[in-house]
Parts: sequence; C-alpha cells; structure tokens
Amino acid sequence: MEKIRLLALSGSLREASFNTSALTALSLLAPDSIEISIFPLHDMPLFNPDKEDESSPLVKDLKAMLASADGLIIASPEYAHGVSGVIKNALDWLVSGHEFVDKPIMLINTSPRASHAQASLREILTTMSGKLIDSAHVSIPLLGAQLDVQGITKDSGIAGALKAGLGKFCQAIRGEEESSTTTALMIIDMQKGMSWPQAGIRNNPNAEQDMAELLAHCRQQNQPVIHVRHHSTEPDSLFWPEQEGVEPQSAFLPLKGEKVVVKSVPDAFAHSDLEVWLRKQSIDRLLVVGVSTNNSVESTVRSAGNLGFNTFVVANACFAFEKEDFDGQHRSAQEVHAMSLANLDGEYATVIKQEEALSLF
Repeated sequence: MEKIRLLALSGSLREASFNTSALTALSLLAPDSIEISIFPLHDMPLFNPDKEDESSPLVKDLKAMLASADGLIIASPEYAHGVSGVIKNALDWLVSGHEFVDKPIMLINTSPRASHAQASLREILTTMSGKLIDSAHVSIPLLGAQLDVQGITKDSGIAGALKAGLGKFCQAIRGEEESSTTTALMIIDMQKGMSWPQAGIRNNPNAEQDMAELLAHCRQQNQPVIHVRHHSTEPDSLFWPEQEGVEPQSAFLPLKGEKVVVKSVPDAFAHSDLEVWLRKQSIDRLLVVGVSTNNSVESTVRSAGNLGFNTFVVANACFAFEKEDFDGQHRSAQEVHAMSLANLDGEYATVIKQEEALSLF
C-alpha cells in the first residue's frame, strides 16, 4: 500500500502547547504506512498580499509541502472566541493558491469547550475550498490533563481517539468510505416512573413524541442507540429496582444489540463502561435526549463534553420538573429546563432542535 503523507499545522507557538503535543503524539502513534510532518510556523512572516509573488522561502516551503501532501491536519487553540493569529496568518498565505483546493482536512480540538474557534476555523477552511472530513474530527480533553507527548500516547482514551480519527481520515483519503460520522442516540431515564404524577409538574409535553421520532429515524439509518436507565439506591424512589417505576416506557424498549447502561448516579459515564464502549465503537458524536434536563441529562452531557465527544442536546426532546431554587424561589419546569440548557450550550455541547437533530443521521 502506498504511503500516505500528511502535513500538520499547530496554531500555537507555546513551547508546551497542547496542540503541538497532540500532533506530535499522533505522528508517533501513526503506523509506518502514514507519515506526518509538522510544519513550523514560528518564523512565518505576517501576511501581506502585496508580497505574495515574492513570498519568503518559508511560505514557499509551506505551499510546496501542502501541494505534495495527501491531506492536512490542523490543531489550533481558541483565543477570545476566535482562531489563533498563528493559524490564520498561515492560512492567509494559502488563500490564493491552488494547493488548498479540495485538500482533505482533519481537525483536532484539544479543548472541547473551544467551540467558537472550531466553528470559525471550519468556516474559513470551507471558504478556502478545503475538504473537511467530519468523520475524522477529534476532540480530546487535554486542557488540565497534565499530559506530555508520551503521556498522550499512553492514555488509552486519548490515544484511541487520535488513532481512530487518523484511521477515518486516511480511509477517506483512499476513498474507502464516505466521510460520514457515526452518531449515537442516547436516551436518558425514559422509565415508567417519569410519567407518573408523583414525578412532578413538567414542561415539553410533546417530548416523548419527539424522542420516538428520533429513535425511529436513528434505527432506520442503522445508527447506534444507547438506553440509559436509573436504578436508585433509595427504597422510596420511583426508580427503586424490582418495581414498575424503574421499567422502561414501552416506546423506548431496547432492540437486540442496542446498548443499555444502568446507573445509580445522575452521570451515565460514572462507574460504567460507557466511555470504553463508545471508543471501541469509534463513536465520537452523541445526540442526547431524555430526562431530567437539569439532572441526569446535564450531568451526563457535561462528562461527554469533558471527555471530548461531540455532543448535541435536543431541547424539545428533553424535559424538566418545577422546583425551588437555592434562595427558595419557585421556578417553573420551563425555567429549570432553559437554565440547564444555557449551562450546557457552547461549553459542553450544542443545543439544537428537532429538525437539526434529524439531519445528523
């Protein structure tokens, strides 16, 4: 098999850059059939359109390496909700050249909270006629992980995500598969007790209908489904095991082969094999629905975002219950629901509506 040659750009000049470390680790994790060259941007001159025809040797080298590369990998940080000046400057030098057109591109995000820069970078690359390979996009939680290059290569979760993304990228380059992303639908705590009056006054009365529509569409597209169930440790709970309230609602019974996660705390990732299972299945995008928005949904989504999964929450397919806030003021179910979604959107996940959710499959 002919060797695949990839060019990599880091948007950070820091000596201990997470982005450069991720690219270096990826080059070490790559098999012999893949060669990754990280191009240094430290001495790249500031872009001046008047000097494009007489650009520096470094700019000429960048263009030559991009032209000969089979694909481009970019890892870049977020500064003030925007892309770094380092990567923008490098891309500006490439705007008018033919080297960039239809070049396959893989993005690595080392801080899952950096959603603004990623969105801006995607817009820039699309405008430049680059070919983004969405299935190869990798989001890994390096911020605060205190991992050096060797630590990244030895971390099974992070290294696994990098290798999976690289594998999908090279498959797309070889034309072995369409550049599509596997999206798993995660249905949280849709058990009989949630529909009983004892559960409380709620919002979104059509949430179950919207969830069922998403479930049917997901199954039709042969995408994975994850059923999360809560088994309480409190005997007086609606979800105490071995009584009717803990059973799944009839509309959300799992089919053979669909993943079931049983939890006793709000977070479905805690004390479960969920993360390991998702990594093994090469699933990096989650579509989350269920109940309650401010409890198990929010807790699980926060972990998903921190673990680097590209996570979406469907606002109309979740619901919450009314409650008093910390100051004793009554809050309606809609207020509780809306504040929880505000906590998640742009930080740990992207909050969307039904039409957008259906388009993800």
